[in-house]
Amino acid sequence: MKKILTCFILTLVLAVAMATIAFAGVRVMLDGEVLEFDVPPQIIDGRTMVPLRAIFEALGADIDWDAATQTVTATMDDVVAIMQVGNPAIKVAGDTVTLDVPPMIVDGRTLVPARAVAESFAIDVYWDGDTRTVVLATTSDEPWVIGIMTGTISQGEEYVTAGLMKQRFGYDRILTTTYPDFFGTEPELTIANIRALVDQGVHAIVIVQAPLGVTAAIQQVRADLDEEIFFFVGVPHESPSDIATHADVVVDMNHFLLGQAVAEQAVAMGAERFVHISFPRHLAMSNISYRRDRMIEVAEQHGLEWVDINAPDPMIVGFPASQMFIQENLPYWVAEYGQNTAFFTTNCAMQIPLISEIAVHGGLFVLLCCPGPFHGFPQAFGIDMTGRNGDVDFVLSQIAASIEAEGAIGRISTWPVPINTLLMETGVMYAIEFLEGRTNGRNDYEILRRVIAQVAAETYGLDANVFEVRRWSEFDGNLQNFYLVLSDFVTF
Repeated sequence: MKKILTCFILTLVLAVAMATIAFAGVRVMLDGEVLEFDVPPQIIDGRTMVPLRAIFEALGADIDWDAATQTVTATMDDVVAIMQVGNPAIKVAGDTVTLDVPPMIVDGRTLVPARAVAESFAIDVYWDGDTRTVVLATTSDEPWVIGIMTGTISQGEEYVTAGLMKQRFGYDRILTTTYPDFFGTEPELTIANIRALVDQGVHAIVIVQAPLGVTAAIQQVRADLDEEIFFFVGVPHESPSDIATHADVVVDMNHFLLGQAVAEQAVAMGAERFVHISFPRHLAMSNISYRRDRMIEVAEQHGLEWVDINAPDPMIVGFPASQMFIQENLPYWVAEYGQNTAFFTTNCAMQIPLISEIAVHGGLFVLLCCPGPFHGFPQAFGIDMTGRNGDVDFVLSQIAASIEAEGAIGRISTWPVPINTLLMETGVMYAIEFLEGRTNGRNDYEILRRVIAQVAAETYGLDANVFEVRRWSEFDGNLQNFYLVLSDFVTF
């Protein structure tokens, strides 16, 4: 299969006073905002160097530059720091500190070590090697700490987004953990990892997705602690009534309407039959079962032939075997059922081969089980997402280009919004609203709707109304803290 592979490796080596300077897309982030410099940050002998004036001004320090001696004096909150070009010794509040790399002039700008500058003014400094980011976090008087549980990087994009939340709010404010890859058979590990967050003193926990074991973990925490921890749960795998009884806020896709929406999208794409690929464990989940029943009902209304395919459960055979099942069989299914056959699988790992094989052999791909452009598509088409986390316009354009290159235009669609990462960020932002006293109790429908719209607009550059948010109780029962979201489709 022809794949679009993009790999950017930029290495530039200069000799400056016997120092090695490497440009590798280094960023500096202050309290969640990426700082912009006219001369880019550079790693010099293992230290990140940044333009002097820009970094001091970003931190709010007053600076005085003595051109004759090439000395800078910076003052912030009665703390005075003095640095001189070429001199590794700096003075901070009267004490002398020796730097590994002294201030230096590069491209007409004086560069100083970011860590030394920040620590001079009691700014917390962290190095995120995965994204090559220096994270600076000012101290806040607010006491909250939020824990995030996601799947591992093999499960989806939300693992990466959790790391970005740590950068944004501080590594001491956001703590992260994961549930196991074999979450369906290892609920005890999920419970243990949630308890580990509790033991670290978090005030709220955001869990997206929420596999087997989450309800039991919340029950245990509620029973053991006098002071209740706030729980935000997204995309739960357990009984809606059970999880809603114990969590504070629960959000999922609108499975009451999603089955209809998927079937109607298949019809709009020209489908004549619909192939549903799943396995008993998934079909035992009420939301998946209801969605499938609704798909069948709407498909029959439009005259689509319905086909069920029983796939191997990844929790039993492993991810590679389940992916191989799709990869090996999709060409035969297309030959048997025809090019105008819509395929849908309920499993995350199976999305990658399903997308890539449909692009090559034909058929219609309507929607991911966890909708959005970041899940499955980058892996299926070899799209390099380095430095592009959350960049919806970029990934949509790359998916479109890949589909065009494969001659699959009009045969693949998805939601423009990444449901899991959006709900994970929404959970963090809502938890902050609650912990800082801006919600009407734990379950505030209006604040939740506002936060979802804000995240969609500010993080993903999408229309604030891209999601329809409704209560579960509008469709069934009385789950007042369970919310359902639905989005329009984008067809490539």
